Amino acid sequence: MSYELILIITSASIAAAALIWFYLVKLNSSRDINTSRLILLLILGGLLFRLLLTILTPTFYAPDEVGHFNYVKYIYEKRALPVYEPETAVRNNEFEYYQPPLYYLALMPSYAAAKFLNFDEDITVRILRLSSIILWLINLLFGIKILDRLKIGNEFIRVFFIGMLSLLPTYLFISSVINNDNLVVTLAGAYLLIFSGKTSLKNSIAIGLIIGLALITKLTAAVLFIPVISLMLIKFLKKEILLNQAVLYLLVVCIVSFVLYAPVGFRNTALYGSFMALSIGNEPAAWRSVFHSFIEIQDNIKETFWSASGHYMRQRFLPGIGIHLTYLGIIGLIWGYIKKKENSLIAFESSTLMFVQSTTLGVIVNLLLVLWFGMIYAQGQGRFLFTMLFPIALLLAAGLNVFIQKINIKNITIHTAGFFLLYAAGFTAYSLTAFSRRFVTG
Repeated sequence: MSYELILIITSASIAAAALIWFYLVKLNSSRDINTSRLILLLILGGLLFRLLLTILTPTFYAPDEVGHFNYVKYIYEKRALPVYEPETAVRNNEFEYYQPPLYYLALMPSYAAAKFLNFDEDITVRILRLSSIILWLINLLFGIKILDRLKIGNEFIRVFFIGMLSLLPTYLFISSVINNDNLVVTLAGAYLLIFSGKTSLKNSIAIGLIIGLALITKLTAAVLFIPVISLMLIKFLKKEILLNQAVLYLLVVCIVSFVLYAPVGFRNTALYGSFMALSIGNEPAAWRSVFHSFIEIQDNIKETFWSASGHYMRQRFLPGIGIHLTYLGIIGLIWGYIKKKENSLIAFESSTLMFVQSTTLGVIVNLLLVLWFGMIYAQGQGRFLFTMLFPIALLLAAGLNVFIQKINIKNITIHTAGFFLLYAAGFTAYSLTAFSRRFVTG
């Protein structure tokens, strides 16, 4: 497909989304559009764009999709877990064989059904991709329940939060293809839902179970320990729980999660000589300098968090828009913290602040880990931050809300929904048209 045609199709999609945005503004001037309808529109938009990406993205033209697919295929054919062999992994598209197995075991029934119905490889891939959309819908439900549990009534924050979960371009793409990030992100959503509730022994067991399941899906889930630890510390310092209670709850979380992960860890030790197998399947990168690696990786993280797609996540659709929106949100958070009367967290109940504070530390640690991993193995991508997508969306919305309260923008919820729809429409059109060009020409 020519560059001219890519431009025409992308522009037409943006124009269509802009018309919807304009129509919503006009409609709202005659009768108020309530927040629930805007949220429904965002969800329906997210579903439509995901279906388009699921169906039209060329087979295996997503990050490591062929490796993930072959893992499921191996389990189905051999009735056993694969073993990573560095000599043949890349050549035979077996480079995901070192990964924890839960995601692939969960996909096995869908793969078996496709084989039973004698579907070809292309159809089978799309059936497995549909599971990613289902996981996104479940995660979205968790997000809505968290908003309600935290008593977040601010309409802008609710619309922005659902906009991020539904139409954040990179998440839009990843949750339309075969990738183990999808299960770990949804498990993180379940974790945060329980985490937002009462601190109790029962919830500690549940959190330990979810962390354990997430760890046997992907090791990026290790960051889920951070909010629990920080919450126990905050509650102890505020004298809401005793020291022995905090220690007990943390021990329960650690023990339960360890019991679940231990079989995978001991298997890793026997096969690869490493309990976590972090370095398996990843070659250390050669950089000119530490500074150069930092600059390259932080740029890549920012761009691939917001708007990236394709086999190597190299199709980027105006990621600068999201990046500068992030900068604005961070400035708003800092400004709101300094000027207490305009506190960026003013839209939250006081009981919600501990959730925000503890998960903020999780976001910071997650970012540092992705930076560290990227600088060592040149594998730092923004999608690895999606484990903490809920608090990231809340924090950005809270920071932007400072400026919104100050400026008092009219129809802000309409504009927020319109922005996400337009960004996602342009991203989807650009990605699919660019895929067709790159996939055909190589």
